[in-house]
Amino acid sequence: MKFQINFIDLSTKSRDYQTMNDDKQALLTIKNILSEIVSTIPTLQEAKGAGRIFELYVLMKLARALKTLKWDIEVLSPNGTLTGTFIQRAGAPSGFTPTDINGPTSLKIVKGAAEYEIWNGIQFEGRSKTRHEIDISVIPHAMAQAMRKKHIDSFPFGRPRVCVECKDVMSTGSLDEMRAFVARLYDLTILNIHSSKLYPPLSFYGHIYDSNPPTYAHPPSPITFRDSNRDSFSAIARSTGFSKGTDPLSTYYNIHRFENIVEPSTSADKFIENLAKWIDQKLH
Repeated sequence: MKFQINFIDLSTKSRDYQTMNDDKQALLTIKNILSEIVSTIPTLQEAKGAGRIFELYVLMKLARALKTLKWDIEVLSPNGTLTGTFIQRAGAPSGFTPTDINGPTSLKIVKGAAEYEIWNGIQFEGRSKTRHEIDISVIPHAMAQAMRKKHIDSFPFGRPRVCVECKDVMSTGSLDEMRAFVARLYDLTILNIHSSKLYPPLSFYGHIYDSNPPTYAHPPSPITFRDSNRDSFSAIARSTGFSKGTDPLSTYYNIHRFENIVEPSTSADKFIENLAKWIDQKLH
């Protein structure tokens, strides 16, 4: 397989030599996995900037693990057609852009009747109308199709059942970082009690919608915030570690912590294995 690669600039002064080597190894892994997914000669366009390659690494490793679990994997262009080019979103965070034919692609995963898409770097709208970027999310394919039919750029409303925050930074994960992640999930969580109190009110229940006001909802709608957390896979994956102070908050709200995610490593393999098995058991 041959690749047309726009290589990321690894000379950023804020990153040390070891991190740059990790990025190079991760790029090799990304290219190899993409060649396994796409039957034709694939093209990879990854975004520049610290942390983006880490997100792409997690995305591709997850795709490979799901493929091992007998999920079919396809690369979709923003309008939903099959493509041999994987484009990672560049620039400022944005919503779902089906009108941009050169916009970021997604991975469609299929097993039996289960059809989902894995998105990278898409903003979701919360109850406060604030938009929150989710590094790696898994959403129903039917919801993505409903958004495509509108032929406008928009923001999904609510919380995907898989939310992964990727942190490729040298500092240790702090309690403030965990607080911010929990707060983001809380704003995105739509409970039964919220449906009639939102403006405009929701006429049907779900945990995620194609927009607000919606035309599509995907059940179930949780009763409490902790119920939503127990029924989801929410995680922070870091290339370094976490401070001890993050444990009580993450444990109470069922936030998974994965640390020392570098390529290659047993910690990276364990993280991806746990995530892929959860998807296979809960979403299939």
